[in-house]
Amino acid sequence: MTILPTVMPDEFVLGYWGRVHILNFLGTPTQTVEALIDYFELPPSRIQRIEALALAAKTNVQDFVQSHTLIPAHSAITYEFAGHAHGAQKLNARIKQWWKLTQKPGAYFCPQCAASQHARWGYSYWQRGHQLRGVNWCLEHGNSLLCCPETAFINDTPSINLATGAVPEAEPETPYWPVLTRYSEIMHAFLKRTVRTRMRDVAKTLRSVAANKSINTGNNLNYQYLSDLALGLLPGWWLEETFPSINAKQPGTPFPALDNTVMVRHAQPHAFALAMALIYESSDEALATLPH
Repeated sequence: MTILPTVMPDEFVLGYWGRVHILNFLGTPTQTVEALIDYFELPPSRIQRIEALALAAKTNVQDFVQSHTLIPAHSAITYEFAGHAHGAQKLNARIKQWWKLTQKPGAYFCPQCAASQHARWGYSYWQRGHQLRGVNWCLEHGNSLLCCPETAFINDTPSINLATGAVPEAEPETPYWPVLTRYSEIMHAFLKRTVRTRMRDVAKTLRSVAANKSINTGNNLNYQYLSDLALGLLPGWWLEETFPSINAKQPGTPFPALDNTVMVRHAQPHAFALAMALIYESSDEALATLPH
């Protein structure tokens, strides 16, 4: 192993693995990681692959998980291990399972971010924040993200020549745009939260606020469901991409994947992000309600 590149701010773990692989010409990506394991003389463990990448990046597993994987977004709001750091040793089984996880098909990048990176450092890299579920525009520049095949994480750096498609252009003048902006801000904030937050605590607060805004929380059947509010306001293509089964929902019936967020039942973190974006007037207000 001869070249260990500096890990960049918010660089996604698969992209960093790819840069190590590209720079060292060590056969397959798996062989590159195995060479890292040998280079650092790591003992057998369930997380030795991500540990090897963390050492290559001159950091430890906990900090690498926090800053370069999507685990903080996957487990921002959870029913178990609340209060634990995302990279805590107690969670090694989940780290092994989740460290390579993406949240949407493909590899995404902002062309303006990539151009700025290339101008500054001579290369561009895959940013973690661009890979978040439902985040289709760059939070910094407002550009539509470009999509590449998922293999590009390992085999390439971001390039317009690799792009196979793009999401629709941003529409700041539309009624739904503030909601999607808040959603994006909340999802990015989830990446920065350093501990897992108890789902029940978040849901109880959301339930109270939702009931005061005439949203059905399970007890007030005359109120509209949060999912009906979402369907009436947000673009269908975005909802179907973010919640693939929502196209089967009937008006006036619950859609558990979203409505559970205000019914103190199990839901995914991105569902809580959308619930907060729909219920609160600003992402700062929404995030201020989360337990610290």
